[in-house]
Amino acid sequence: IVFTDPSFDDIALPVGEGLQPLRARQIGFADVLDSAKLAAGVSAAAEAGCGAVVLEMKTAAGQLAWRSAAEMAVSFGTIGAADFSETLASLHEKGLYAVAKVSVCADDLMAVRNWPIALRGADGQPYQDADGHFWLDPYNRDVRSYIIPLLQELSAMGFDEILLTDLMHPAAEAEFQYSVTLRSDPSPRAAVCQLARKLAEAMRDSGTKLSVQIGEAALETETAARSGQDLTVFWKLFDRVVCPCTAGQAESVCTSALAFGGSRERFVPLCQWAAPESWDGSYIYSVPAEN
Repeated sequence: IVFTDPSFDDIALPVGEGLQPLRARQIGFADVLDSAKLAAGVSAAAEAGCGAVVLEMKTAAGQLAWRSAAEMAVSFGTIGAADFSETLASLHEKGLYAVAKVSVCADDLMAVRNWPIALRGADGQPYQDADGHFWLDPYNRDVRSYIIPLLQELSAMGFDEILLTDLMHPAAEAEFQYSVTLRSDPSPRAAVCQLARKLAEAMRDSGTKLSVQIGEAALETETAARSGQDLTVFWKLFDRVVCPCTAGQAESVCTSALAFGGSRERFVPLCQWAAPESWDGSYIYSVPAEN
């Protein structure tokens, strides 16, 4: 496969339509798999006045929380054992909005078990970052062939929204090898934004909102160029953009984001411990697992 740099000037997806503010508590992967802890997390969300919960369904480790029937997930043994149909029905009965959180390019299991789609380092081995995670090659079309059926399953399961994380190229100063032939110099922006576009287009008619989580560094031009997270493109592709920040940072980070044409429904601060008290827009908050 020969890969050439695509253009993103023609994107015209109907994103951000009919959105209500997202005020949610995030429930981590381990707690999602523990029925008692999941119930406690849902109760805590309601007590905090949240109308939504974010369930972590696939982390950078690569394991799925649910019993997927997707071909690649079954073939490479990344499927979980749980059935979440009753859980989602219960959430909706309580009037809660359900968001599935899914890691895209950071994926230990698939990168190690399926080398042809792994991002590789200078030595030709699957690339491992400083946190110990392995990555998928965002240029490789089989990556989208793996992720899209997972998103479609979550949509069919009843999730109202899907939040993509790790939709990026590692922003490390390292030499990388790719699984495609390039006609030009490697461009994380081209690779990541093209993958993002294909995921967004695949989910366009699903009825499920599709959002993306960026790092705060994505607001910085130089870092964004290395990670491929081009906010001007992401605003055109996704219903919401989530950015980790503290309660005190929410206003200033949002001000930077709004320069790209967002809104308080579409820009979502991700905070630890509690919702930002002075923030009147969307937010997600999480509590560290050990607490």
